[in-house]
Amino acid sequence: MAGQGAVKVYARVFGVLLLAVAAAAAGLWLAEKTLPPAEEPKTFLEPTEAEIAEPRTEGAVVEPPRSEPAEQQTTAYDPPLYFFAHTAPGADLGAVADEVEMAARNGIHRYVVSLELPWPNEVGVSEARLEPLEIVVRRDPKASALVRVAFDPPRAWLDAHPEAAVRAGEQRGPYASLASSAWLDAAKGAFDRLAQAVADAGLEGRVAGYVIACLEKGAWHSTGGYDTCDANVAGFRAWLGERYGTDEALREAWAAEDATLEAAGIPEETDANDALHVFFAVPAEARYADFLAYTSDITADAIATLAAHVKGTCAPDTLVLAPYGYTFELLRNDAGHFALMRLMANDIDGFVSPVSYADRGLGGTGGFMGPISSAREHGKQWYLIDDTRTGIIRDGSTGEITPAKGVRVDDVYNVQARNFAAALVHELGVFWADPYAEGELHDEALWKRFGAMRTVYAQRYGESGFHARNGTKLRVNASPGILADVTLGVVADEASRFYQRCDAKLNEHVLRRAADAALRVGVSTRFYLLRDVIDGAAAPCSAYLFLNAFRLTVADRERLHDVLQQTQSAAIWLYAPGYIAETASADNITATVRIPVKPFAEPAKSGSACKLQGIWFGEGSVLGEPAEWSPLFYIDDEEANVLANYEESGRPSAALAFLDEGWVSVYVAEPAVSPALLREILHILDRRLNLRKAGQPTYDTAHLGRDLLAIHAASAGDRTIQVAQPCNVRDLLENEVGWQRKTSFTLPLNTGETRVLQFTPVEDQSYY
Repeated sequence: MAGQGAVKVYARVFGVLLLAVAAAAAGLWLAEKTLPPAEEPKTFLEPTEAEIAEPRTEGAVVEPPRSEPAEQQTTAYDPPLYFFAHTAPGADLGAVADEVEMAARNGIHRYVVSLELPWPNEVGVSEARLEPLEIVVRRDPKASALVRVAFDPPRAWLDAHPEAAVRAGEQRGPYASLASSAWLDAAKGAFDRLAQAVADAGLEGRVAGYVIACLEKGAWHSTGGYDTCDANVAGFRAWLGERYGTDEALREAWAAEDATLEAAGIPEETDANDALHVFFAVPAEARYADFLAYTSDITADAIATLAAHVKGTCAPDTLVLAPYGYTFELLRNDAGHFALMRLMANDIDGFVSPVSYADRGLGGTGGFMGPISSAREHGKQWYLIDDTRTGIIRDGSTGEITPAKGVRVDDVYNVQARNFAAALVHELGVFWADPYAEGELHDEALWKRFGAMRTVYAQRYGESGFHARNGTKLRVNASPGILADVTLGVVADEASRFYQRCDAKLNEHVLRRAADAALRVGVSTRFYLLRDVIDGAAAPCSAYLFLNAFRLTVADRERLHDVLQQTQSAAIWLYAPGYIAETASADNITATVRIPVKPFAEPAKSGSACKLQGIWFGEGSVLGEPAEWSPLFYIDDEEANVLANYEESGRPSAALAFLDEGWVSVYVAEPAVSPALLREILHILDRRLNLRKAGQPTYDTAHLGRDLLAIHAASAGDRTIQVAQPCNVRDLLENEVGWQRKTSFTLPLNTGETRVLQFTPVEDQSYY
């Protein structure tokens, strides 16, 4: 059957021309660049002997126009690039002061500093509380700051309000429940006192906005388990009352004859790794889905309430940001981060998240925690926190700087360049962070590079033909199809997460790893919420990767099919798309993917192998991992175009269908996907790939814009870059490296090297 599928699949794509753009570039020679002249401030990220001795191969050299040093740039556009010093109590403020001066010398005048809130019953706002902000203003006369404030009350307040303190079982946690109105009122009052102190100190004009933080690491989630404190129980009951209105409606929804709104309680926590009972039984266990939805709703509502209060207290143009929307990163479904859509029409101006912690090392993906493209569609700015560890240590008592030990300077620079490249292509903000305010960025060479990045960002978005539309900046005079003519929409659903009993184990595969896999395909990627795709708010894509669309009503399913028909796109579905509609059934999956699907009668083992002779995903290629799941599904169609089979059962686990309506459905029953399979699917569908197979295939992290190719190499080796028309090419971060009038060229790459290449058709000799 697999052989027949291969013939049918590849008969449709015989003769496809692979126009390739490899994810690569020549190595960086940083030894000379990190040793400044004697009269400049000392550099501590110096190259090791091994780095100096290591041979490097440069690309062809051209003479593109060079950028002025960052400190000489004059532009009205100030990119959303910041120095973030998390100045918690005990921070090394001397190190922060030095770093501010380095930032200012290199043209960066935006800052993020942390200030403590003065809670009720505290005596005044001491000068020390405002000192981090005052240091920034004293050391940089051009400074503009975002103030990060954490709304976690002190222990004394929690002792006085025990009903408002988060509680798991009999143990009280260190945070206030977000359902507590007493906490919310006190938090507003604490902010008012701080804002007044900032104004009294004459600093109000230097504060451009606030980053509102709370709970663990300020990221609006906690890992202590289901909160059973009195305030949260009351909050859950009130939420149920708004949702159902009457006891009768609640009993019907929960299939529980004795359920009442007045007596409803917090359900007991479930096993997050129970892969033999992946989904809650609906309606018998609907109370779990309701509680998880409630947890995300109250988190978003608390953020919205505080954002509105900050806006009402401060100047109308005050920015308010929140570290929220970690859709791909947080694996537990009780994390509270899955009501991002609830905030899209709110006062919040943007969202903040670190670079993903899952695969952020040298050669790693450094992926996004949240749906950055959905935020852009709603006019919200997303900011990446780059807290790459440099190894630099400053002695707080003496001011002595200890150079980095055991840290390769190239590695640090290339990881930071990878993170900046992602921000540049997707037009995100960046917070370059000294995460503990200990001098991690106390190095002039780092700031020179940050200054150069700022120049690149400002020239691209501030001095060129871009204009705003729906919160997104677009090229007015861009030549379409230079690079990013194939777009892959990576789509995650918030509501589906509330129906999973097994969350952490499944989400690791279908959310975190799958989202990272998309960044290694070598096409332009966008990251959306499912609701935006269904509602037509997301920009059309060549293909959509639906990661966890497990919950689809019949109406949503039909609307989604309409979108796919209108865009003539390919839909790639993972695991159990549409499984839960009014009831849970494999028939719902069949109706969603338009391929006959059945469940295994008993728990079955995942882990598949390809039987095709494909280009990228060929015979013997492995998909997924051996693990038992229930439910697990297989394709039940002898005429299916089969891509892979389960190794244990031999049943088809991946297949595609060309539908009469013009769109293509690809169903992957495995709770997994790989870059190789995604490339193979796009190749089969005649979607022009930006990578050509030359020898052993590589899967580098790649971000593609209309004329940009940013690459972070997963391994060492040559890549071939090929485009459809002659272009001038230059590396935006290394101006002396480039190529003229090329349709193809081959480059060597070292593991972890980063290049940001811009392609300009020779008909248009301007670089922007």
